Amino acid sequence: MHDPSSAPARRRFIPLVLLAGLLQAASSFAWAADSPLIGIWTGSYTCQSFTATPVTGAFTLEVADPDNALYQGVVRFAGSGGTRSPEQNAAYKAIGRFNARDRGFSFVPDAWLERPAGFSSMPLEGRIHDNGLSIEGTLRNCGGGQGSGTFAAQRQDADGTSAKRSLEESLEGLIEAAQPTASLEPFLGDWEGQLTCDPPSESPPSLRISLIGAGDTIASAAILTVPQDPRGPHRTLYGGQLETPDSVALLKQGQVYGLYPPHGSVGIYQDKITLALAGSGDQLTASMHPPRIGGTRCQGENIPLRRVGVPIALPPGVGPGVWAGYYFGDHIDLAEVKLNEARYLWGRSGAEQVRIVFAQTPQGLAGVYERVRPITESPLRQHRYAATIRPLVVLDDGRLLFAQMEILRDEGRSAPAPPRSGKEAFSLPRPLIIAGDADGHLLIEEYGWSPFLLRPATEAIQAALDAGEGPPLELPSGLGGALRAAPSVDAQCRALLGWWEPILSGTPAGSSRSPWSLERGLPLLEDTAFVPVFGLPYSLTTETERNALWNLIPLCARRVSPDLQWAYRPFEGSSVFEQLQAALINRRESADWISAAQAEVAQLPNASASLARLDAIAAQANQRAKEITPGERDALSGAIATKRDAIAIAVMLEKARTLDRWPNNLETLRELRTLLLDASMRSLAPDVRADLRSRARQKADAIATPILAKALETARAAPDTLDGLAVVTRATQETERLFDYLTPELGLDAARRMAEPIGARREALVRAPAIQQAFRDALMTADIHGEPRAAVEAEAERYVDRRVFSGSAAIAAYREAVRDAIARHEIASIDFADHSASALPGEPTAEDMLLAVKARIDEMNDQLRATLTRCRQGNPTDPIMAAECLALLIAAGQRSDFQMRMTRFGKIGCATAVNQAGFVCDYDVGFAIDSPWMRGRIGDLLGAGEVARGRFVRVQQGWLFTPVN
Repeated sequence: MHDPSSAPARRRFIPLVLLAGLLQAASSFAWAADSPLIGIWTGSYTCQSFTATPVTGAFTLEVADPDNALYQGVVRFAGSGGTRSPEQNAAYKAIGRFNARDRGFSFVPDAWLERPAGFSSMPLEGRIHDNGLSIEGTLRNCGGGQGSGTFAAQRQDADGTSAKRSLEESLEGLIEAAQPTASLEPFLGDWEGQLTCDPPSESPPSLRISLIGAGDTIASAAILTVPQDPRGPHRTLYGGQLETPDSVALLKQGQVYGLYPPHGSVGIYQDKITLALAGSGDQLTASMHPPRIGGTRCQGENIPLRRVGVPIALPPGVGPGVWAGYYFGDHIDLAEVKLNEARYLWGRSGAEQVRIVFAQTPQGLAGVYERVRPITESPLRQHRYAATIRPLVVLDDGRLLFAQMEILRDEGRSAPAPPRSGKEAFSLPRPLIIAGDADGHLLIEEYGWSPFLLRPATEAIQAALDAGEGPPLELPSGLGGALRAAPSVDAQCRALLGWWEPILSGTPAGSSRSPWSLERGLPLLEDTAFVPVFGLPYSLTTETERNALWNLIPLCARRVSPDLQWAYRPFEGSSVFEQLQAALINRRESADWISAAQAEVAQLPNASASLARLDAIAAQANQRAKEITPGERDALSGAIATKRDAIAIAVMLEKARTLDRWPNNLETLRELRTLLLDASMRSLAPDVRADLRSRARQKADAIATPILAKALETARAAPDTLDGLAVVTRATQETERLFDYLTPELGLDAARRMAEPIGARREALVRAPAIQQAFRDALMTADIHGEPRAAVEAEAERYVDRRVFSGSAAIAAYREAVRDAIARHEIASIDFADHSASALPGEPTAEDMLLAVKARIDEMNDQLRATLTRCRQGNPTDPIMAAECLALLIAAGQRSDFQMRMTRFGKIGCATAVNQAGFVCDYDVGFAIDSPWMRGRIGDLLGAGEVARGRFVRVQQGWLFTPVN
């Protein structure tokens, strides 16, 4: 709408009084003359550490005049969330630099003013927004260097607040400041005269000049009328300056659209007109370049003009008041705009907010014309332009032409280009052509652009505009509710955000993923949520209404909150609308179902038979998951869980009442243990819980006491023999099995104390030397069948627990007895033969060779058993060990260890070892093992299944065997 290059500013003509009044309305423009950074900026900051909750709070940057190009500043922080409490404020002096080219700045800490514990000073870097109203940037060293931070702030007023006086409130000062100077006042008004031409004419051309002014600024419309010219009068707009007390120079701005006839007509294409006072003040003389009308040249010097003094008649609807609206661009249907402005938002990021404030002055109507752009930015980031306007001339069609007299605000890209020199320094901004319409709107046309309309602004709208917000958008008439009542477009967006807020629960702010789903979104379309905001049920919205909302939501996402970016989904198109409408019907049915289901759950009897029905209700709730809200589903799940708990308690208490009839066995102890565990997870009244524990303890004592008494009697009666030890061992095992079923609540500690004599009796028998020797003799002479190790260990467990002869706590006499018995019975089980034909002096016998080879096999068994244990305990890092473990674990499978047993051995013959000690002997050997992998390992080592060879050397302990490959 606005071309900066065509509307140079005229700041040096703005009266100081006028500035004082209007800049209070636009106080954020109170910059220092040499730097836009100087001043006080207030806002907020966020510091995100990698190891702590984000810290948020108030942020202030105070910037003073620079000293040797370095800016002096004070940075203040006030924590209000996260890991820092509000009272922990921080402040420090800082020095910084400002780059006018890119409007960037940086500050580094210089000296502490207020230093709380645990707070690190933070350098900051940022940029002033193009409109000069806000700054934003990053904080370094957040969280002691472990994170990053951001800040955003806006300029304060001189009195320390950020409030703005309205333009309407400032009109009183504007009216005072808009008075022309005493020197300029004699020129103001309407002047008319006739030109003298050569050759003379009976009906000479007439010249009319209308003059208005404020301070030393003047605007003029010059109208040249040639009688009987069908093309009508020619008008040109001028802006000017007072040159002397007696004359004023009007410097032409240019031809004005709608004010002059078609190309080729007569005209006064003048760069300059000079007016001088004449007579007693009721006459002027105009001097300009001699105009040419056809072949006639007219006089250009000292054209006499007289004051006509006809006041401007205001068109209907144009008068004191406030109007606001939007300019959307060219090719706009104004009739459609009146009904649905949101339709024109899509793809029009350059659209502008417009406001006009009119007041009546002694010199006539005066006003302020304000434009704000772009509408897709938040109010703090928008660019603003404001100028005073005064009516200059009534056009032939009755519309009123207003001249923009003084520029009041020119923030950011909305600012006109600065004046350069010469005549451009005195050019006025584009004029406005204004008229009222039958609907009470103002129709505005700015030079070179399509017309647009403004609506009357209520007090609520004016208050919103004063706060920097935009006028409310006119939506289709069917929409109402909070959207219709909102006094600004920002309030309309906030209403949408409030409606959308429930769907954002659990969604990260600014998330790029859509939080929309049927399950979460359908509740927003219910009448209770939708009607208050939009004024009618979702199912009754029209395509036009939904399209208007679809266009409005992207604007709101940019202007108010990015969280609204996905709120367009319910308004996306007719097919989506039909799907959602059908889903709403299904949801309402599901809402009725879930209400009925909750009622049914509450009425179900507290009995086991109700559990099947609860399962069925829960399954149906899962099937309807997309049609019910998470809250409704959670409520139903909670009701089901409560009912299950009530059923469990009822069943539990029923069991407690029948404990006396339960059988006195270990299985009942198991049931009692489960019952008390279940009770610990239920909400029971203290007296009920105490009664349940008492009943369970009584039942447990009734079961355990006889078992313990019998075991104690048996232990005491057992003789001091190996068979007596076997009896006591069985009694001990029976008590320990009882302990496995008991808990402290069921009398475990008392049972252990009662069983202590049994343990003492067993310990005495185990430690008796005579019984230890009897244990060895019994194992050595036992009739063993099958695999010797398993058979011997089974025989040993007839008398003692395994822990007595195996493991880290084993008793040496019993461990050695079992080991020796296994060796003896393994040898006895081997198919042994001596096939040797002769004997050398000192050579090993067949039995010597068998024992030596078996010792080597036992050693390999022990090594493999230890390696298997290490492999199962953890993952080795050594790659060779890892490969060995993999093969060993595969070979072992589910076995706890390896049992490789020699099944056959035969001596073939020996010879004296050459250049070595001992004898080299051949032998035949066989093994019993069910692992092919281990069979191969043993075969490679000892030559299983064929004639093998080894060296046998006599040592102190016997014979040492070494395989010979």
